[in-house]
Amino acid sequence: MLARQSNKPAVDQMLVEKVNSSKLILAVFPPKSYKLPGAVDIHKWSWSHESIPQTAPHDYVSYKRERFKHRFMFYYYGNDTNDEALCVHFGPVASNIKDGDLTPSNTGYWQCIWFKTRFLALRIFDTPIIGFHYFPHIFAWVTFVYMCIWGFGQMI
Repeated sequence: MLARQSNKPAVDQMLVEKVNSSKLILAVFPPKSYKLPGAVDIHKWSWSHESIPQTAPHDYVSYKRERFKHRFMFYYYGNDTNDEALCVHFGPVASNIKDGDLTPSNTGYWQCIWFKTRFLALRIFDTPIIGFHYFPHIFAWVTFVYMCIWGFGQMI
């Protein structure tokens, strides 16, 4: 528990930086699904929020992972199907804001899990904080699965 709490902010910051330097947003929230057929610009959330640093660049994407949810806050700017300018905001659901939360029922959630797994697996040995954060979890899950299989084998 101690490793998880103390390392989580640093691991989260690494993930935020990677999300902002990748094309994950375009895959998880496909612009065509929001009537933006062509090129779009990604911009940081229009309203002030504690998860968005004041010094964040204009194309900053706020990303926060929770137990069974990934939260994004940003907006697309591009031309719609009628070639007119269109802004589509993602964040807390409102009449003018699309849902920026991804849950296990969304394919985007699983894309985020795959993205996070690839990114962290490549850095688990060269960035010690990632290993210290995830090794206890991996060890606990492997132990749990082994005990379940062993227990099931004893019942047979």
